[in-house]
Amino acid sequence: MARLEGAYDQINLRLGNLEGEVRALRTELNARMDRLEGRIDRLEARIDRLSFLLLALFGGVAASIIATIVARVA
Repeated sequence: MARLEGAYDQINLRLGNLEGEVRALRTELNARMDRLEGRIDRLEARIDRLSFLLLALFGGVAASIIATIVARVA
């Protein structure tokens, strides 16, 4: 009986250690996910700014082309 109790205590100790390691991994994973989400947010903001600038650039080019065509036709 004592051997079974000793084995149970060892198993219980190992499970406790594993639970601690899993908790630490979850904490690390959550921290990495937070950093990744922050990076994604910054990239999305940069893409939005670049999209706006490209839209403005193409709008300016289109306006210039239209103005040139109108000037030649008139």
